[in-house]
Amino acid sequence: MEFHAPGGLTGYDIEAQRAALRSRVEQSGLYLNEIEEFDAAVQAYDQIAGRLGIVEDIGNLTTPESRNLVRHVRLEDGSLAVLKITGNTREPGEGELLSAWHRAGLPTVQPISWGHARVTGPDARTSTYILTRFAESRPLPEPRTMTERKERVTQLVSLVRPFHDAHIRVSRARRWNDRIRQHLRWTLPLLRKHALAEPEQWAEKLYRLSEDGRLVIHGDPAGTNVLDSGGRLLLIDPPGALIGLPEADIAQICSQVGGVEAAAELIDLVSSRDPALDPSAIAGFTGLNFLVWGGYLLARHPNPDACRGEPPAEAARQDAERYLALARQFLGEYQLP
Repeated sequence: MEFHAPGGLTGYDIEAQRAALRSRVEQSGLYLNEIEEFDAAVQAYDQIAGRLGIVEDIGNLTTPESRNLVRHVRLEDGSLAVLKITGNTREPGEGELLSAWHRAGLPTVQPISWGHARVTGPDARTSTYILTRFAESRPLPEPRTMTERKERVTQLVSLVRPFHDAHIRVSRARRWNDRIRQHLRWTLPLLRKHALAEPEQWAEKLYRLSEDGRLVIHGDPAGTNVLDSGGRLLLIDPPGALIGLPEADIAQICSQVGGVEAAAELIDLVSSRDPALDPSAIAGFTGLNFLVWGGYLLARHPNPDACRGEPPAEAARQDAERYLALARQFLGEYQLP
């Protein structure tokens, strides 16, 4: 299809992101819906920019192959902001949640406006958006030694726990089961095609861990979702509003920082320092992560938490088997009532 960038965005900038997204999707065969969703976000840009008083688009702030538009913009009053547009309503509640966190005094970016935009026509689509104040910041450096990993996990757990303690309420949210299954929809067929052994009762355990949750959590409080703004850490970019157990967030931290080499040791570390956390639940959520990431390895889907580079097919299978073995180990620690 011929693609036209809206006013305020450079055609090359948008085309380059769309080409990178298409390449990633076609190479892996995962998340085929994201190209149409990116187009929906782009088509909604003019409407949203006019509504919000955006006078200048400075450039892209997200990864080259992202399905979302994340733009550095200037508003009518001369201030700088960040506009994020998502071409679906599958992960609702990000704007409402960030606004509630900011009102509670928690360390996150300041929301200015958020809402929905419907692009009419034969294929009418609704996009969501959030506009936040621009914060000068930089990503956290990747920890490389075990000492650095332990320090990072301690730092991130200390960052996210006040978000759990705030007991925020939102009007609309998903559960952890919804979040994980949107990924397993794509990766599970690959695992089964390669006849890799799945953890016993993983579906029942996912359902139980999800249903037990009562708090609004972040969902992914690690990696690029944590920024260093002048020595103050900011937690950004929740995948919509999520209801869950606090152990889900802790498991994301241990999984992403520890990887296959150190996740188990990091689970021991955080659970020994906070007896209120259930180590078996942290392990269960960690196992679910490795279950998803094993499929990413088979598909050669770029994922900084699971893979570096593009290994040959046989090596990818061996890596996936390693991830599935850990998934079985961790989920085996969580016992159903």
